[in-house]
Amino acid sequence: MQVNEGHAEPWLFAAVYGSPSMLLRRKLFSDLTHNNMNIRGPWLTAGDFNAAVNPEEVSNPANWQQARCADFMDWIFQEGLMDLGFTGSKFTWMRGVNQVSFKAARLDRGLENQAWDISISLEDNKANLAHVLTNWNKEIFGRISQNKKRILARLGGVQRCLANRPSPGLLKLDQKLRIELEISLHQEELLWFQKSREEWIVSVTATPTFTT
Repeated sequence: MQVNEGHAEPWLFAAVYGSPSMLLRRKLFSDLTHNNMNIRGPWLTAGDFNAAVNPEEVSNPANWQQARCADFMDWIFQEGLMDLGFTGSKFTWMRGVNQVSFKAARLDRGLENQAWDISISLEDNKANLAHVLTNWNKEIFGRISQNKKRILARLGGVQRCLANRPSPGLLKLDQKLRIELEISLHQEELLWFQKSREEWIVSVTATPTFTT
């Protein structure tokens, strides 16, 4: 997808979902190259790659298998991509109901090429985006937005604790907060639908009609 922002140089964005199948991920990384996609400028790709790049990105480093992620690491190197980093919990995927079955890993990430890093001021964009979204949420979502922020903050804290020392109580709280978050997101979605419907009605009534 090409992104155009005013008079700035257009850049390309690729959303990714890496299959759990190693063969399908290998095909993904073989297809998703600057040569195959004819990329000659700034490029950003992000999503769930279903792979970690080092033992620190999994909850049990002893079980990390470099062979499983070799294709991913080779692809990053060959494409000259750089990790954008992250904030919050270092794990983006978690599973398990107790300490024995608990597993977690950083499978989601954003990657940029050097041209994107040079042409896009990431910090400025993040600050501007945060400002716009904050104002938008205050005006449109009100208490639902505040409730979602509260849940996300608690969930982030729980996940950070789980990353360091999982316990049955934390796992139970994590599941409870995920359910609350799903409810909050559903309420938010309904408000988005209502707003789009109102805007459509306004646009229809404001559009002049012509007869022949």
